[in-house]
Amino acid sequence: MTEQGPQYDHIGSKYDEYSQTATLRRAEIYTVLRMAGALSGKRVLDMACGFGFFTRLLKQQGAAQVLGIDISPEMVRLGRAQEQTEPHGDRYACDGEFVTELPTPYQCVQWSQEAHEQAIKEAGFRTFAWYPSEVSPEDLARYGESYWQDFYDNCLVIGLVCQK
Repeated sequence: MTEQGPQYDHIGSKYDEYSQTATLRRAEIYTVLRMAGALSGKRVLDMACGFGFFTRLLKQQGAAQVLGIDISPEMVRLGRAQEQTEPHGDRYACDGEFVTELPTPYQCVQWSQEAHEQAIKEAGFRTFAWYPSEVSPEDLARYGESYWQDFYDNCLVIGLVCQK
């Protein structure tokens, strides 16, 4: 059976492209989710996971743990690469750029508010409060509200105070 792995290795990137555009994928998603039923808290094994599309989808649908396996090392590699760049139910990738003499692009992963709050509770904190980023009245007056609009629309900075 291991000799079949290479036959899938060379189609990995094309399969990803297909899965992003094919209307058949909509029927597959509907069918798989109906077959899987309620996933909240369950552990799932996704056999022949390919590049992990359904592996990630099942996790997004509430499965506590999802493990994907595939015969093709290339498909697994593509799935791992996709996992690093794709938004998830509890996190998402943010592209940013440091505004320097030569702009410096970067990518960071942001965790959802729900993921933060779950971790806070599991760590034993009694209370917590979120604080949105603010611009001082002086800086608003100096630069104007329109200058800060992109900051407010895409703010990656937020305060969080926790107490045990």
